[in-house]
Amino acid sequence: MTAYRIEDLPQRMAQRIAVNPETGCWEWQGARNRYGYGQVRQGRKIRSVHRVVYELLARPIPDGLHLDHVHTWGCRSRACCWPAHLEPVTNAENRRRAGLLVTHCPANHEYTEANTYTPPGGGKQCRACRNGERPGWTTVLVCPACGHSRTGPRGRFCGSCRCVSVNTHGKRCGNPAVASGRCDYHVAGPTEVGALLPGAKPPLTRDDAA
Repeated sequence: MTAYRIEDLPQRMAQRIAVNPETGCWEWQGARNRYGYGQVRQGRKIRSVHRVVYELLARPIPDGLHLDHVHTWGCRSRACCWPAHLEPVTNAENRRRAGLLVTHCPANHEYTEANTYTPPGGGKQCRACRNGERPGWTTVLVCPACGHSRTGPRGRFCGSCRCVSVNTHGKRCGNPAVASGRCDYHVAGPTEVGALLPGAKPPLTRDDAA
């Protein structure tokens, strides 16, 4: 491993770096962005500290590559700028590695092989959440006017007739039977299949809307 030294950096940068005794990370003590990455002004530009330090002490970063804070090399901080913890990789590889570090979805479901869905665009999604088991989701959304049901989050449309749901206020009803405005007849909500919500009315017919 190359021996990188903080003392070889410009003084104004070196004095803002603190070494974490447990991880070895060179943690930037200056300004950071909202994601936790250190920032420094270079000329008229604001640049990421870890990229500047890597270029000063290690080598130029090839065009189009990102610097990954390599977890398997012991890096535990986005504010780290130690070149020994950084590796130039493609954006796709950087995203893949970041995904491996996430073991549970926001609803605390574990990303097991059976519970992980990989969408066509990459990344991963929780199958349990997609199936309606996420807190704040309803198991079944039913349109009492048309009887169609679906699984998904509150505030979505009926997947068949595009009726508005109870949480989609101000949306225009997609049913051509309704001339304009918010549809008070097509209401979707968490209830049993085929049941009507309190106050729900029958759907308008084309003659009624005329």
